[in-house]
Amino acid sequence: KQWYQRRVRGTSVKSIVEEQGYKKTDKDVVNLVAAQMYDAVWLYAKAMSLALEQGVSIDNGEELVSIMSELKWTGKSGEIVIDEFGDRMGNVQIMNIQDGEFQHVGTWWMSRSKQLDLAKDSDNKTQIIWPGNPESEPVA
Repeated sequence: KQWYQRRVRGTSVKSIVEEQGYKKTDKDVVNLVAAQMYDAVWLYAKAMSLALEQGVSIDNGEELVSIMSELKWTGKSGEIVIDEFGDRMGNVQIMNIQDGEFQHVGTWWMSRSKQLDLAKDSDNKTQIIWPGNPESEPVA
C-alpha cells in the first residue's frame, strides 16, 4: 500500500508518456495504450489496497476480481466498469465520415441501461450523414 501511494498517486499519464518516450498523435493527445495501462495499474493497485484493508489475501485472484467488479470510475481512458468475470465493459465510439473527416456522432455503452447515445442537432435529428444522403434515416 505504501508503494502504491508513493509511486502511483500524483503520477499523470502525461508524465509517464514523457518519461517513457511514447509517441503522441499529431494532435498531441496522449497515446490511448498508455492511458489504458495507467488505468489497469490503478485498478489493480486499488483492488490490492482494498483487499488488504478487508483482510483478504492479495494472492486470491477470485477475491481481487470480485473487488474490482465493485469499482466504477472515469479513468484516463474513459469510463471503467468491470464485470463479474474481470473484463472491462467497454464502449464503442461511433464515427461518421463527413466532408472526408471522421466525426464522432455517438457512443455505444456496454455498461449502461441506455446503451446508445447519439449526438443530436437542434431539430433532434442524429448528426449521422447516411450514404446517398437520404431525406430520412434508414430503418434497420
